[in-house]
Amino acid sequence: MKSMSPCRILSPCRIPLRRIFAVALVTTMCAVLHASADGVLRPGSQAPDIDIENWLSDGDGKFAHTTKLMPGSVYVIEFWATWCGPCLGEMQHLSETQEKFADNNVQIISISDEPVETVESFLDKNVLGKDDQTYAELTSNYCLTTDPDGSVLQDYLAAARQTSIPCAFIVGKTGEVEWIGNPVAIDEPLQAIVDGSWDRAAYLKKRELEMAAKQRSKKLSDPPRVATHAGDQSVDIFRQLEAENRRHADAVRAILGQAMGRAVAAENASAAGAAAEHHDGAPAGHDDHEHHDAVRRTTIPPFARARDVKVFTPQPSPKGQAPRVETDRDRNQEKK
Repeated sequence: MKSMSPCRILSPCRIPLRRIFAVALVTTMCAVLHASADGVLRPGSQAPDIDIENWLSDGDGKFAHTTKLMPGSVYVIEFWATWCGPCLGEMQHLSETQEKFADNNVQIISISDEPVETVESFLDKNVLGKDDQTYAELTSNYCLTTDPDGSVLQDYLAAARQTSIPCAFIVGKTGEVEWIGNPVAIDEPLQAIVDGSWDRAAYLKKRELEMAAKQRSKKLSDPPRVATHAGDQSVDIFRQLEAENRRHADAVRAILGQAMGRAVAAENASAAGAAAEHHDGAPAGHDDHEHHDAVRRTTIPPFARARDVKVFTPQPSPKGQAPRVETDRDRNQEKK
């Protein structure tokens, strides 16, 4: 009798289980990639761990030189620089904030990417407007650090597409980014995150509206650009005309400046003569400033050329005569 090979029993659950495991793996990877399909760090993303090279202050040993953000703790990760005026202005605020939340498991970590020598030299200086306190003393109750290789800056500031400092990230008790913004506005969200009343969904909606408004404002402020080659040429021509107009306007202003200088000199001479005549017994009521109206403000039309502008310098009128006003007839005769 021909022996039969044993039957291979296939579990009907094998394929579905593999698919379930695959989906779970993809979901976990997405969380690791900061919960964002496009890789952008935003509220709701898993906060990256930090690897800071130099810790210059740590609350007099109160705070650990942490590299892994621990669940249950709240972290404020702020980026600053010694050359950044607004960053220095926020140091007092950050110090007060750390003091306020000292018993709430909140750790403020300020990170620069400058050489440690630069930051140490800066910390020895007196606080602006205070002769009895250095920056080292001002920042001693929270963590001030520098990371010259820029790794933390890349993981946070660049990943969140933030382009200015100071900029702060609040990492909540679950290890996720909860808030991103200027530390000047950190008080309200930090308080809500600490006491558990923080509404991330409402904040995200508000933040998206603000970012959309900024994008619209940026588009309106940027010069129009057309995708076609002809459109690009039109924009270039327009810019060339603008530049040419500015050059000619400068030339016209120079001509007018010289002409006005001559006019003022002539007016002063006429006024001096009139004053002398008045002192010699001129009739009362004689106007010593009769030539003031002879000088007129000249309007430069758009795209005016220096050669198109002709300035008529008023001359002193003979004594006893009113200043002569140029008429259309005079202009027509001049053209002939």
